[in-house]
Amino acid sequence: MLRLRFHGRGGQGVKVASRVLGTAAFLEGYLYGKGVLCVPDFIANAGGVICAAMECQRACQAVAFQAIEEKLRRNTRLVLEEAATKGILSREAAVDLAVQRLKKSMSCRRWSLFSSAPGFV
Repeated sequence: MLRLRFHGRGGQGVKVASRVLGTAAFLEGYLYGKGVLCVPDFIANAGGVICAAMECQRACQAVAFQAIEEKLRRNTRLVLEEAATKGILSREAAVDLAVQRLKKSMSCRRWSLFSSAPGFV
């Protein structure tokens, strides 16, 4: 049996440890096989990016926190539903979601002119 416990006081140690844990493919697969849900770090820790975007729009703290909560909940739900539907790891579902959103965003910004190159996102 494998037991992991992380303790932290608000520093980067727990974040680094959880990132190492989440990116280790064999361990992520092991946890998936045991029924443990792992939300990828770039989904779970997106609050800082969302807050920065809200600050650029001069939103107040309450509005920023509301946006963070809504977006994190929605993205986590989408990733977990996609992973369950396709029977894949949550990290794979999160990467698929990110690539879809990038392609959509790039198509709106004339990046589609360059998208015919081999291996392009």
